[in-house]
Amino acid sequence: MGPTARLARLFFIVTFIAAMTTTPVLAEQEPAPWEMCGHYEPSLPTYLDRSLASELAPTRILADHSQSVPSVRHTLTGDVKLWRGTQWIEADRATYDQSTDLVDAQGNVRLGDLNLSTSGDSGQFNLSTQTGYVDNAQYRLHEKHARGTAQSVIISGPNYAQLKNATLTTCNEGDNDWYIHAASVRLNRESGFGTAAPIYVTFHGVPILFSPYISFPLNDKRKTGLLVPSFGRSSTSGTEIAAPYYFNLAPNYDATITPHSMTRRGVQFNGEFRYLLENSGGKIYASILPNDSVYGDDRSFYGFVHSGTPREKWRTELDTKHVSDKDYLADFGNSLSASVTSHLEQRFDLSYGGERTAAQLRLQSYQTVDKNISPSERPYRRLPQILYGSSIPLMDDALLFELNGELVRFDQTDRLNANRIDLTPQLSLPYLRQAFFFSPKVTLRYTLYALDPPEANSDAERDISRTVPITSVDTGIFLERSSRWGEKPMLQTLEPRLFYVNAPFEDQSDIPVFDSGDTTFSFAQLFRINRFNGADRVGDTDQLSVALTTRFIDQDTGIERLRASIGQIFYMRDRRVTLSGSEVDTSSQSDIVGEFSTTITDNWTTRGDAIWNHATDEIDQGSVTFQYKSSAMRIFNASYRWTRASLTEQTDFSLIWPISRNWHIIGRRLFAHRKDQSLETLVGLEYNSCCWALRLLNRRYLDTNNTEADKIKESFMIQLEFKGLTNLGNPIEQVMAQGIPGFEGRASSSQPQ
Repeated sequence: MGPTARLARLFFIVTFIAAMTTTPVLAEQEPAPWEMCGHYEPSLPTYLDRSLASELAPTRILADHSQSVPSVRHTLTGDVKLWRGTQWIEADRATYDQSTDLVDAQGNVRLGDLNLSTSGDSGQFNLSTQTGYVDNAQYRLHEKHARGTAQSVIISGPNYAQLKNATLTTCNEGDNDWYIHAASVRLNRESGFGTAAPIYVTFHGVPILFSPYISFPLNDKRKTGLLVPSFGRSSTSGTEIAAPYYFNLAPNYDATITPHSMTRRGVQFNGEFRYLLENSGGKIYASILPNDSVYGDDRSFYGFVHSGTPREKWRTELDTKHVSDKDYLADFGNSLSASVTSHLEQRFDLSYGGERTAAQLRLQSYQTVDKNISPSERPYRRLPQILYGSSIPLMDDALLFELNGELVRFDQTDRLNANRIDLTPQLSLPYLRQAFFFSPKVTLRYTLYALDPPEANSDAERDISRTVPITSVDTGIFLERSSRWGEKPMLQTLEPRLFYVNAPFEDQSDIPVFDSGDTTFSFAQLFRINRFNGADRVGDTDQLSVALTTRFIDQDTGIERLRASIGQIFYMRDRRVTLSGSEVDTSSQSDIVGEFSTTITDNWTTRGDAIWNHATDEIDQGSVTFQYKSSAMRIFNASYRWTRASLTEQTDFSLIWPISRNWHIIGRRLFAHRKDQSLETLVGLEYNSCCWALRLLNRRYLDTNNTEADKIKESFMIQLEFKGLTNLGNPIEQVMAQGIPGFEGRASSSQPQ
């Protein structure tokens, strides 16, 4: 099946999905995957006085009947309401001792504040000390969106409560899909945590977890303790169990240590240290696996990430990592790209960004993960690289002077090393109007190399320089007219553009190639003055780029519904400057390149590009991608990519789709047609309610770095989430976010236990 047939099949599938989505039966019913069950705030009394602190507010009383001894005692019956600020008590009958501030309530008792409300048969509460109790109680924690029952609730102050023989859940009233039962629960809102002991967790009536003691969060505060273990299974590591332990060392730094047991490999130790300073922050992380039974050696991975703003307009960035072997990322990474990583970057940046000036100092090195890569093919270290850029308007902004510069030291073992200075001053005369623009520019590219001579020949030439003047003119016009897209009023534009470049030939065959290469031809390449990237080559040319863009813009919303562009380069002479081993380009015109994007509806988007070879009358390269996204859990992606030169032809389908109110399917298939093999497959199922979720996911992918006959790796992941409390199992959402475009994941609810 050729590219045209596959593209037609892809279009048919997308059209079928589009027809399905025109009547979104489930859309309004779908609960957002991270939404808790409806909050409890409406159950709070509406008469509370929130303008004053409770200790400053007066005591207010409402009841059907009252017998009072003024300033001493009040006996209240019938729909009793008594409150002070945000503290409140309701009951059928109550006695209020004004001298002690003690309320004794009977019958349908309800009491609480903005954070905790309790109801029961009887109770007492002291408004001054904010202490009391309720028997045979039901309670609600508004901050945590949790509720439960207790034999008794004992309130020991404004931030403390103890529950005896209690249950806890975040499900709605009458829905106890899961709950925790504990003999004793202590709530401390001052510390932000609660404790329970001993406990067991019941899921759909079946006890699934027992613990003699747990602690759980009441807000976002952190606490030292054991995090919920994760578990799973993979074809290469066997059954896996990881038990992280969290250290809340200080308000601005913490650490996590995670023993990770794998039945086939052994025990891996993972650690992470995070810190946050006044103007900076970062993390240090490491993994050590002694004597991997599958690999037959010790294995490790470590990294350090830091960013900061030491002063206004200044910024620092540090990112360094190291692995013990080339298979580490494939064995323990969560993405397909990790299995094809050849080099790991180590980089430090010190940057300055002013109004018209920017500068950067960079130290950059690489660890070549695959030792089989020869030194001549490994990237150079930049020790250091200094970048500079400035933009200065002249003559009342009529002229614009720009200067870009670079000073870099290229360093690599057993290779030619050098220092390079590259300066690019530019002078332009931009003339911009609403209907057209005209911008001529003169650029001078000066580059100087100081080469390290070979040891055997210290008299070899050390300095090489090159100066190339470049002239360019960029001009275009904007035409527009009113149009319609069905019933929608549209503004259609037509934007022809011409871009002329002239650069003379300068022999550069004696200049080594340190960081330059051919650019990937695309629509953006039509408007570049140099066909090479990097500074080692400046392409000679006398060329004219011709392009045309049209847009359809929704006049009601301003949304760009369609954008389509096409263009080509016409050459007036041969291009003689080449990279090593390349032939002189004698063609008189480039391939035709086009791209488009559409926002058909607020949910449907498409984008694509193609390169048409005018000599062979064939499409050499192209891609098209469709995406439907109407909610966080209703996503469909379909894409098709092909490159004739490298015989690459791939289709990629992925989705998260509801099949009922609570059930979703998860899937992805990345398939290479020329090799007739699947590169990655995800198959999963999720049940999502407002108080718990269950996710099952099976993943198979091709490890392209593996030289063994069996390159297919497989893992099965399961995750059970008790919303508002914790997750049990694997972090499935990370795999979903990497494999399904448009899925953004959810905030983790993991907390010390």
